Amino acid sequence: MARPWTRSTKISLTVWVVVVLLQVAAVGATYVLYSGPYVTTSNAQVDGDQVQINAPADGVLIKWDISQGTVTARVPTTAIDDVRLGAPVDLAVDAYPHATVTGVVSEIQSSTAGEFDIYPSPDQNMQNPQRVKQWVPVKVTFTGTGGAAMLPGLSVTARIHKGCSARSPWARCADLGLA
Repeated sequence: MARPWTRSTKISLTVWVVVVLLQVAAVGATYVLYSGPYVTTSNAQVDGDQVQINAPADGVLIKWDISQGTVTARVPTTAIDDVRLGAPVDLAVDAYPHATVTGVVSEIQSSTAGEFDIYPSPDQNMQNPQRVKQWVPVKVTFTGTGGAAMLPGLSVTARIHKGCSARSPWARCADLGLA
């Protein structure tokens, strides 16, 4: 027969359970707080246009910088409703992890890009085994590069502020100087 728990054991167990529940609540609240106001995609890349350069002699082009350029962020179709023209964007460039790079949404294209999955997932309807993932290309114009030289093809993770635009009355947009 099991020995009954003492009062101190019951108190210790209750305190332990409360602490674990508080930690779970804190993790959940942090996730909602930090991921809620953003549409995030790591499917983004710095764009560059081909430019013809006429030079009097052969050589190497130095100080190539496209700080006035754009980033094409491919946003899932399930999240495109939260993206607005003029919305601020925080950009994390893989090549410059410590640079603060910012931009604004300058264009939301009216077409989608897709990718087919050859093998169906277990939860798919077997009548139509191919699943298509679709993205909407969103152009982001740089507003600040943090001194980093942006080069075409660099991988970028874009965090687009949800619902913010130059005319938004929301408090968090006002904090960004956009209201």
